Amino acid sequence: MSQDDFEQLLDDLLDAGVFELSEGGELRPTEPFRRSRVEHRAEVDRIDDVFESTLSAYVTGDDVDPSCVGKDTLGDAMAIYHAAESVDRERSLLAAQALERIEATESASGVPGGFVSIDGEDVDAFMRNNPAAIVYFWREDCEPCAGTYDHFETLLAEGKIPDRVGLAAVYGPDWADLLDERYQVSVAPTTVFCVDGRIDSRLVGNPGYEAFRIETEMIVDAID
Repeated sequence: MSQDDFEQLLDDLLDAGVFELSEGGELRPTEPFRRSRVEHRAEVDRIDDVFESTLSAYVTGDDVDPSCVGKDTLGDAMAIYHAAESVDRERSLLAAQALERIEATESASGVPGGFVSIDGEDVDAFMRNNPAAIVYFWREDCEPCAGTYDHFETLLAEGKIPDRVGLAAVYGPDWADLLDERYQVSVAPTTVFCVDGRIDSRLVGNPGYEAFRIETEMIVDAID
């Protein structure tokens, strides 16, 4: 894709309300699109048996290597295509990959690998769309958060968190009032373990690797 094509795609996405510019001029997804992407990612999980055929509809040229496209990226592409009438499927997938790179750069310091960064207002939808889920609330310059980050990285590396468990991280300071009022989350880090759309248990602070392993095991057992 040429620079001119990319700029036109960006204009189309801004016009369609998929992206917006912050007061500081930073590109970010709009709130309606964030909600839509959660729903479409869940839809991709439900159609796991036809993932390849669904993806093939979005890969029509040589700009995308299909082997590098994961479920979340395809879900984002579907959400973009649904929201932007002027953007075809291939350009939707290219936009989803660009969004993936932007968010990976933004969240690299605080969000464990395998976790998707979501807004505080998207927590309910995320819990509803995942039979079992872990939602991690964090902030920067937080030693217990760094320890919790390491525990999740270890659990994932050891295969202790199955793919069927949804993983999300929320940057707490951006949603402090909402998180306190709706989920009684006022301390970072706080991790909630969810089953069937509700919070089943929580860990406040960093009580150690074994505590996270046990709580994860319990929600996995609950859906088996």
